[in-house]
Amino acid sequence: MPWPLQNQPSRKSTRSAPLVARSTKLALFKYAAALNTASRLEAANKALETKVLASREIVERSELDWWRPMGRVVLRGRRRPVDIFEPAPDFAREDRLALEQAMRLIGENRAAAIDLVGQVVARNPADNALKNLLVRTRELNEEGAYVLG
Repeated sequence: MPWPLQNQPSRKSTRSAPLVARSTKLALFKYAAALNTASRLEAANKALETKVLASREIVERSELDWWRPMGRVVLRGRRRPVDIFEPAPDFAREDRLALEQAMRLIGENRAAAIDLVGQVVARNPADNALKNLLVRTRELNEEGAYVLG
């Protein structure tokens, strides 16, 4: 695949070239940032004991209602936390709603949030990703996020 700016007019050859170059660079930057986040989410699966993770942006664009919230994490090499979700089509709706409520409570009543996550874990004792979420929920930073190493 040729480089996107290959065969594009240079800044010196036409008046529109800087605009083309800037918009192409911006598009490449956005694409690279999305790929970088996806790569970091994929790498986080091992530590979080999940199989697939998606950011809030992906979940909001999806028309599916089976995403279960898996907390807020600071991905390796990043500063800003990311709300993460796992696809779980067979996960009980009641438990998904309880996790959503727990994530909303973290900022105002962390003990209640931990209790809710604990109840979901108790109903799903074989789910290692949920056990991991419970541990992480107890170890959040001041922003309500778990920092991955």
